[in-house]
Amino acid sequence: MVEARRVQGSVLKHMVEAINEMSVNCANFNFSRAGFSLLAMDPTQTAMAEIFLRSDIERKLACCSKDSCAVVCVIAQDLISHFMMNLVDIDTKPVLIHSEAQYYHAIVKMPSAKFSRICTDLSIFGDTVSIEVTEEGVGFSTKRDIGTSIIFCWHNTSVHKADEEATAIEMTQTVSLNFGLTFLNSFTKATPLSNTVTIFLSNQLHLPVVFQYQIGEKGHLRFYLKPIKPEY
Repeated sequence: MVEARRVQGSVLKHMVEAINEMSVNCANFNFSRAGFSLLAMDPTQTAMAEIFLRSDIERKLACCSKDSCAVVCVIAQDLISHFMMNLVDIDTKPVLIHSEAQYYHAIVKMPSAKFSRICTDLSIFGDTVSIEVTEEGVGFSTKRDIGTSIIFCWHNTSVHKADEEATAIEMTQTVSLNFGLTFLNSFTKATPLSNTVTIFLSNQLHLPVVFQYQIGEKGHLRFYLKPIKPEY
């Protein structure tokens, strides 16, 4: 049995809602002294979500011997809800995750609300978005028979802008990759969790792109997405 009591249940609620958009059927939970983590992959194995919440922001974190079920207790001001979940063994291989900056050729940090609006607006024109990062900024584009839509965000770290309002770019190479907009729009459900989103991109197509929502000092929510391979 595992018992975890959180100070702010809304944080975990928004995380689960964001992952639910990926149509996840099962997830791997891990409890340790460092904290609570969750890994979940969509049925097509194109996208994966990773949750990490530090243990020192938990009111109580206790791990007992193995059991066949887990109990989630949600306590509101005048209501207590209990949910019992059956645990299952998932036969999966360990997933190697690279989220360190040295593995990526471009890193974009921008307001999460702006990123959400861009994904919503581009969905009108197409199902696939091209993200291109240059020294000048980051461009988002999509095209369809009815036309082409391009949204460009300049690299801007003006002293007059707060950190969560600026678009900052670090890069060693120009990067241009294509992604399914359906996945990106599902990731933006995590916007209430963080004022910013950081995107890690690499020209090595075997590396998934990382969309990271940092939740203050509590932890983070990361989405990993495979780029669409270009057709030659």
